[in-house]
Amino acid sequence: MATKVIPVPPELSTPEIHAELAAHQRAVHHFIAHHEELREQYPDQWIAVWVDEAAVPKVVDGNSVDAVVQKARKQSLPLKRSYIRYMATGPQYYA
Repeated sequence: MATKVIPVPPELSTPEIHAELAAHQRAVHHFIAHHEELREQYPDQWIAVWVDEAAVPKVVDGNSVDAVVQKARKQSLPLKRSYIRYMATGPQYYA
């Protein structure tokens, strides 16, 4: 079966968007590679992970997303280029 290729609209193919995507991918890759370590370091906390171009990670944590956002803004962490997750230590049940 052939894979259908969907062209990217020109307005979504800018250097700024590519830079944002690359930064977000660095954060996701760091999160995946260090998931267990992050869960041990930030149990039952929200975290935002950002990794700069030099591969230096920065993590902020808090009891809520709002707390993480406030800390990230104080540290000039670019949230739209970050990866935000809740580091649950136990099973999560959703109603």
